[in-house]
Amino acid sequence: MPISRIELHGRRDLTTQWALSAAREVVTGRQFAQSMGEWKELSDSLSRKSEFQPGDPTGFSFVDIAANRSGLRTAYAASEAASAATMAARLSVASGPDILPPSLLKRQEGAAFDFAKAYGGIQDPRFAATITQIDKVLGHEGLTRNAY
Repeated sequence: MPISRIELHGRRDLTTQWALSAAREVVTGRQFAQSMGEWKELSDSLSRKSEFQPGDPTGFSFVDIAANRSGLRTAYAASEAASAATMAARLSVASGPDILPPSLLKRQEGAAFDFAKAYGGIQDPRFAATITQIDKVLGHEGLTRNAY
């Protein structure tokens, strides 16, 4: 039986980002899970060639960060008593746009994007503002809309 490749918006790397972040959220908690997602993107920004997955565009990616954030938020909401039933129902019929809203695919990414030049680092207020914008979209459009 051939292996079926699951893609999110035509990209396998986004599926991996989402699933690993969700798993890390459940097993290790938000701080570690979030830090690992950011570390992976910072590592990619320093490398000319992705070392993590063939075909994964190299360079810092806010699209990958958005997939990470979606996974974190979904796992958190699914594991909270107040939102678990809602999340189970949403996940049972979820499609790509539910998991990662298309508006987040327009975020900066790739080898041509110089993260250090544009943002300085992850402690920069501009980076925090971008993360807040991503979370706002996920809170209004994604699986976790109005979930918490």
